[in-house]
Amino acid sequence: MDEATNTRPGWRPAIATAGVLLLVLAGLFSPIFSGESILHTEGRTVEEWDQRFAEGAWDAQAGLGAPRGYALPGFTGWFWSLCKLTPDPTANYANYYPLACLFLLGMAAWFCFRQLKCSGLICGMGALAAALNGVFLSYTVEFSGGLAVTGAALFVALAMIVRHRLQWPGALVAGLALGMGLLELGAGGLPLVGAIVVLALVLPPADGHRFAQKRLACISLIPVSAAAVAWPIWNYSQLFEHSINLRQAAAQGPMDLLTLPIAGLFGHRLDVADNTQHWGNLIGSHSHAYAGALVLLVAAWALAHAVRREQSFSRHDKTRVLIFGAVVLVLPWVAWSSYWQSLFSVCLLVLFAFGLKGLDEWHSTEAHEKTRAFGSGGFNSGWRIGSFGVLALATLGFTIYSNRSEKLATWILQKSPGALPADAAILASTSTLQAGLFVLFLFLSIGVLTGCSLVRWNRSSRTLSLLAMGLLLLLDLGRSGKPFLRFDQFDTPSFGEPVAELLKDHSTRGRVTLLNQYQLLKRHPLDRAVIDSFLSPPSPDSVNWSNPRLAALARGYHDGMMSYRLAKDVNQFRQFKLMFLSSPNAQAREQARKQLQKFPSGKEFLTGGQDENLFNFFQESSGRRHSQLMAHDSIGAISRTYHEDWMHHLFPQHSIAWARVTDFQPTTTEEPGQEKNRADAIRLLIRQWELASTRYFICHAGNAELTSIVREDSKIDDQPLPTYRNALNQTLDPVLRRFKQRGAFHLDQAVPTSGGGANPTNAPAVLMEFTGALPRAKLFSDWRQGVDEKTTDTILFSPGFDSHSQVILRAKDLPQPEQPSQTSSMPAVQFEKTSATRVELKIPSIDYAAVLLLNDQFDSNWNVTIDGQPATLLRANNHARAVYLSESGKPRVIVFDYHPPVPPTAPPLAALMIGLSIAGLGARREKLSNFEENDKPDTILKPNDA
Repeated sequence: MDEATNTRPGWRPAIATAGVLLLVLAGLFSPIFSGESILHTEGRTVEEWDQRFAEGAWDAQAGLGAPRGYALPGFTGWFWSLCKLTPDPTANYANYYPLACLFLLGMAAWFCFRQLKCSGLICGMGALAAALNGVFLSYTVEFSGGLAVTGAALFVALAMIVRHRLQWPGALVAGLALGMGLLELGAGGLPLVGAIVVLALVLPPADGHRFAQKRLACISLIPVSAAAVAWPIWNYSQLFEHSINLRQAAAQGPMDLLTLPIAGLFGHRLDVADNTQHWGNLIGSHSHAYAGALVLLVAAWALAHAVRREQSFSRHDKTRVLIFGAVVLVLPWVAWSSYWQSLFSVCLLVLFAFGLKGLDEWHSTEAHEKTRAFGSGGFNSGWRIGSFGVLALATLGFTIYSNRSEKLATWILQKSPGALPADAAILASTSTLQAGLFVLFLFLSIGVLTGCSLVRWNRSSRTLSLLAMGLLLLLDLGRSGKPFLRFDQFDTPSFGEPVAELLKDHSTRGRVTLLNQYQLLKRHPLDRAVIDSFLSPPSPDSVNWSNPRLAALARGYHDGMMSYRLAKDVNQFRQFKLMFLSSPNAQAREQARKQLQKFPSGKEFLTGGQDENLFNFFQESSGRRHSQLMAHDSIGAISRTYHEDWMHHLFPQHSIAWARVTDFQPTTTEEPGQEKNRADAIRLLIRQWELASTRYFICHAGNAELTSIVREDSKIDDQPLPTYRNALNQTLDPVLRRFKQRGAFHLDQAVPTSGGGANPTNAPAVLMEFTGALPRAKLFSDWRQGVDEKTTDTILFSPGFDSHSQVILRAKDLPQPEQPSQTSSMPAVQFEKTSATRVELKIPSIDYAAVLLLNDQFDSNWNVTIDGQPATLLRANNHARAVYLSESGKPRVIVFDYHPPVPPTAPPLAALMIGLSIAGLGARREKLSNFEENDKPDTILKPNDA
């Protein structure tokens, strides 16, 4: 139920707003209520959330291992703890945590707008605009609700400091709220506290004395009370490095500002074939800042209205509008990180609330009534003409933009050289569609605002007009936010069971990875590099041509072949060649000739195809390029399946440890074009895999063309070896030949290729084993101690170092090795039990001292015991864990346990509750002693209730 203008709404409008907000959020998140779906948030699937709740604070599957994210001792931590008490914490946390954060944000916005003395309907519209704001919604459903909780904290803090008279209870509440925001962001959110303090200083107080001693004392209470709640940030700073709070997925940049007026300008998730990423990633856009056409228009109205001489804002409200407007206009050009986006969005929404309030009051004035008719002059006519002028410019811009779709696709390919042409074309058409939707909602918003300004403002028309604005706002923001919600099915099968079967019981031997995610000299993905080394079309310089003309035609044909990016285009070119050469129909041959002239390499073929040597070169080049691009498609299909399904479903489900590119990654100097540097880069890659226990590689299985080429070059006793094993050994490890094929398999799911259709062969792949990798646990009789980090890194990657014979330790006080040459004869280590936070190893009897290397990530929170007795945990090879073992005639059990510090949840909660109690008592005393003075209205203008 709405209340009169300029009166703060009570409990009934608050409950009504909460109900509407819950219904709207429930509609957006509706699949989670079926019991069959789970919200895909923070890039985590059902299996990953299960793993997180089951395994605790250490992630043993990702690379060498790393501390797993903590639930910080604020709203996130309390919600996490609450979910752990339920029968299904995975589903409850993944599904309801984002929803709870957005609801909290919306109600905090309602409270803030109530303090601005907006009516119930305006407060409700502000709550919807906040909860569905693009910045908060997209971050909440994609990464974490930390930014939404911080937005709620900012709204509460602003609600306290925008009051006419800032008193110490309000300052205390503002600081407590900001402390809760800091618990979500960590120390990186401290500038936001400073921004609120600055706003508190510059916002106009009731008595006009901004820097009165009492007022400055109240403002100083804000950072103090924030620090009282957020003290774990400093006492437990290491916890925030691995928290599950706001995650910086990517740096934000100027390109993201373009999504402020145009939702999904660079495409949503649903515009992507696999529904996993934003097309905007291709050109460096990572955030979604859409605020809504109506929000932007009303905020612009507020600014335009505030600078007029005759307007409905009170003196204080006018100053507030100008201050918040300055923040909105300046902040994006000064700072646009995730933290500052939250302050920008909050200030924009406050400006929106002031605009709605100003509209409401302006429509009740005599000045508005005089210019209410269309074309009657005054501010109303100027605003209408300006609005329709903006609409005309937007329509013209959309027309020009849509007509340049092909140039946009070309620009996208230039910005992202690795992008596929089909992807760029879809992105260009998607951007055009989103720009068109912006023009549509801009038209509807201008129409609604214009219609509202034409009607006589009374209780009924006012209510209907505000409801129409709210409905339009809901449709616009709901439409723009829904594509960011992605849901997984609880019973979704994990494709790749053949891979899981091949890796069964091998996780303790080494880690699995995708070959193509490694690069030579940071430019050439490895699987593609191996393929290209065999299948690239022959260079025209490899043939001695009889005359320069033939050489020029060969070079032109080769360049044309290399310009193709899709196998289907090369295949189409070859089909026209075949038709031109063999069709008995003269008309068909002529048609083929005309088509060939349009293709790259077509003119060269038609000009020089009569020469036998040149014709053979043409045929070999087109065949090789077609096979090469087919292999690229297969590699792309394998990569997508690996990253989108296996890493999120298969590996967590089967507890398969996978290697990361950063594990033991060496530092290299790039000097492209020199064969020596390429050979050294390959050597460093091999050494990296040795040190990181990277043992299993998923890669391309080859094709008929590759098989023919490899088997011609690689035979033992006239017997051809397995195709891709030879290709890898010949390219990467020609001397020791340590790559062995574990098994071949097909992907279980038809994966889209670059041509846009499904690959019927399902991209054949192989699992290779690199036998040179260190086992995850190994005994060393030789060690080098007291070596610093930089020297260790130099030794580890030097050509003469044997990682299987010696381990390098940071410690200095160990005994010297007794039998350094006997590492190769040391007994094997047996894994008794292994979990994320506990590893039990059984060591046979040894005749001399040794160092046990557990090739998992070193962390000071790991402890080690030998037969139950505490021992010293050592840092080995810069990154791994180790322990010194004296000689013993009996077997021993070595246990590594992880005991991280637990972030305190009770002290911040106690500080918050005590602070709120003190503030509540103080506010009650202030209200009793100063009731009339504190409750003065902002303006003397009254609504026309006629």
